[in-house]
Amino acid sequence: MEGLTAVIDVWGHPGYQTGLVAGLAGTALVLAIAQILRRRVFGWGLIFAVAVLVALSTQTGVDTDSLISLGVLAATGLVVDGSAVLRWRWRWVSMTAGWGLAALAAAWLGAGLGISEPVWVAWSLPLTIVGFGFGLWTWGRLPEVALVGLLAAISIAGGWVTVPETDLFVGLLGVALPMGLVTLWPLSGRPSAAGSLALAGVFALLVLEGGLPRPWTVLASWATIASIPLMAALISQGMGRPGRVVTLIIHFAYVGLVTRVADYTDSGFVVVIGSAVALVAVGVVVVLLPERPLVVEDSGSL
Repeated sequence: MEGLTAVIDVWGHPGYQTGLVAGLAGTALVLAIAQILRRRVFGWGLIFAVAVLVALSTQTGVDTDSLISLGVLAATGLVVDGSAVLRWRWRWVSMTAGWGLAALAAAWLGAGLGISEPVWVAWSLPLTIVGFGFGLWTWGRLPEVALVGLLAAISIAGGWVTVPETDLFVGLLGVALPMGLVTLWPLSGRPSAAGSLALAGVFALLVLEGGLPRPWTVLASWATIASIPLMAALISQGMGRPGRVVTLIIHFAYVGLVTRVADYTDSGFVVVIGSAVALVAVGVVVVLLPERPLVVEDSGSL
């Protein structure tokens, strides 16, 4: 009952309503761009990362240093996105350099926060940002790209369940619903590396803002995204192709398990072990499930 009450209460929260309006505005922007250009919108993540920042600016404002750091982080993604126009020989060089720069930018963002205790928060922040960004970007290159928004929205909901006290994270939760639906047909928004990294950075920072007084919840919230890059890597390597509904169920179950672990402990070590076990289970299930027929969506004009 407490969980149901919390879900009902959040719908009336001003921060949630502001985020929802910003998310719907992002959806309208995606639709407008798609109609004008007569093609799929590539900047899905960037549009909704900006929507979150706009929603937050109406509440408490956005820290200038963090905004600059997020901009630098997104700029490193442009190196990855730009590799698409290069010849194959240089494409991998550009992508490798882009993700390496993204890791440095994420580490710089974390260093700027001045977090000294607990130590694992400082080094797990860049890992979370790059892992989440890489996972979203990889899903964007798969035939199952329509799932990327829903997968991200489920992780965001899991993050809120783990650190529900922060008003700022509620704004991201409001954006999550329209953001999750925009990657579905017929809009079929696509994640760029720049947008994926920006969205990952916003997610990681908002979890930190609300959860740092209870650091084990920060780790659990960040861990909710781990199945996204894992499943993307397995599917992209041909090691599994579960149906779309099954994929969503697997991710939902993983996120639920991780958030439950955080509810029953105050130890970061226990959260790490519990998340690792759940992640291994996800990998095993994806590999062992029988593959479903591959259905490629039409990626042409609207």
